[in-house]
Amino acid sequence: MFKKTSKIINLFNNLSLNLKLRLCFSAIIIIVVVNSLSSFYFYRKDKSVSTVALVDQMNSQAISEINNYINDLMNLVNIPYYYDNLNYIKFLSETDLQNADYATTKKLNDINLYISYMKDSLHSSFIFDKNGLYTYIMKSTSLSGPYSFSTEPWFQEALTKTSPVLIPTYKLPVSDNSKSASLVFSVAKGLRSFGSDKAVGVVLVNSSIDTLNKITDKMLVYDNQRILIVDNNDYVIYDSNNAYTTDYLSNIDSLKPLVGISEPKNIKLDSTNYSITILKSKTVNWKIINCIPLSSLNKNIIKVETRNFTLAFIVIIIIFLITLLITNQFITPIKKLSLLMNIVKQGNFSIKAKVKSTDEVGQLVSTFNDMTTKIEELIEETYVDKLNQKELELRMLQNQINPHFIYNTLESIRMMCEINDDIEASEMTMALGKIMRYGLSNKLKYVTVAQEIDNIKTYVKLQEYRFDNFEELIFDIDPSLYDNEIVKLIFQPIVENAVYHGLSTLETGGIIIISGYKDTENCDIIFTIKDNGIGMDKDTLSLLNDYINERNESFNSIGLRNVNMRIKLSYGEKYGITIYSDINEGTTVKIIVPEIKSV
Repeated sequence: MFKKTSKIINLFNNLSLNLKLRLCFSAIIIIVVVNSLSSFYFYRKDKSVSTVALVDQMNSQAISEINNYINDLMNLVNIPYYYDNLNYIKFLSETDLQNADYATTKKLNDINLYISYMKDSLHSSFIFDKNGLYTYIMKSTSLSGPYSFSTEPWFQEALTKTSPVLIPTYKLPVSDNSKSASLVFSVAKGLRSFGSDKAVGVVLVNSSIDTLNKITDKMLVYDNQRILIVDNNDYVIYDSNNAYTTDYLSNIDSLKPLVGISEPKNIKLDSTNYSITILKSKTVNWKIINCIPLSSLNKNIIKVETRNFTLAFIVIIIIFLITLLITNQFITPIKKLSLLMNIVKQGNFSIKAKVKSTDEVGQLVSTFNDMTTKIEELIEETYVDKLNQKELELRMLQNQINPHFIYNTLESIRMMCEINDDIEASEMTMALGKIMRYGLSNKLKYVTVAQEIDNIKTYVKLQEYRFDNFEELIFDIDPSLYDNEIVKLIFQPIVENAVYHGLSTLETGGIIIISGYKDTENCDIIFTIKDNGIGMDKDTLSLLNDYINERNESFNSIGLRNVNMRIKLSYGEKYGITIYSDINEGTTVKIIVPEIKSV
């Protein structure tokens, strides 16, 4: 082995200097090329992973928006059950729309009008009797003629099912300048009298296909990208190319390879290779098919690789040309350059060689520096991409950061007050921070009675610094109710109203009593908040009770109305608040909520 090595060394020693240099530079070039190829490989891999993650994130965001929108539509079809009264349902159960009088027709149209303006994207709203006769409201246009809705499968399904029926995109014939058909997707639900399983009519809410267009427009970031939304039967609910909406994939030759697709893969469509990503909704039987041409997906990667391979090729040619002109006086600089290239081989692309001349060696050194700079830029670009992705995630969390900033700032103020021996200001700041943390937290919609009591104690402690007339807060609440669940922030606005209005005329002796007990007959919980303030006359009291129930706009205060609305929205119309008062005998606010034990 030693003899063979000696022969090779002797052979190399006998080579000409130019050949030795060529061999050395050839080895160096190979090292640089291998390192460049490795860098390109990892760049492509990281870029592909980040691209796929971005596409998946866009798909997930779109599905989430679609789910939320359809949930909104399903809530809208319940509006007839809460609108004014249910006399129209009684009418539909006894007769049909053909025999409807003007008042009934107007009431149904009022409901349609109310529904259609709940969302700007809604196209129209229909109410049918059980025979398919209908009255409707349609924005900006109308039906081009009689349309037999009762023959549609969804109509019969809505009459028989108790839950809403999701209707995929269909063409609704309308009268407009182009005499075209409006593309809509819809939700329908059977109308039933309370206590009866038999439907007496159907409510239909139509949404314009433009809603899906707006959602998917944000996803179209690649050249010739295409987005399809299909159901379990491969029925095309939406096509971003506006070509095959309301058709089946199995009927479309160019899209047949997508039939039944359930996982991401690369597929050739119309002689073009596409990257296909799939995301299925967990709420409805819809899925997004995101089709991106591979040429568009890898466009930037190919550009970077072509540019850098071209640069590497040019560098190689220059190096070979330079070696033809090198003489003995350049051997030492070449050795130094070889040493630097070995360092580059280890992954240190930031190292640069000093350019001491403008001759061939100087040009070689400059070219080497350019190449390492380009490779370093390539690596940095991948790093920047990852940072951008992190920045997007951080931006999505920004709303959570701002409240924490306020809390921390208040805590800093409190500590400064303690340092300056301003105990009252410190305690006020601590109380304010505690109230803000309790009120601004978006994690809890419901709290226990005990938590609500703690919050009101903190609030009253804060107000005692300001109001000398407020003397005592008394709690008379059954301890067995402490672990019951109630809507957050229902005590504070009422107590605040008592402090600012009820007790405002008292110089001293202001008292507020909060009582709570269980109504065993109705299995409800009743709270009362009573003050010993000035009270109010019967006319003002009547106006105030109507105001909190949205029957007039006689007051500017939103606190009591807000509490009443939140209770009714959370538990139903039978719950809420009622105000009792007499002149010079104080005011009592009665709160009724259901008994719900906290889990």
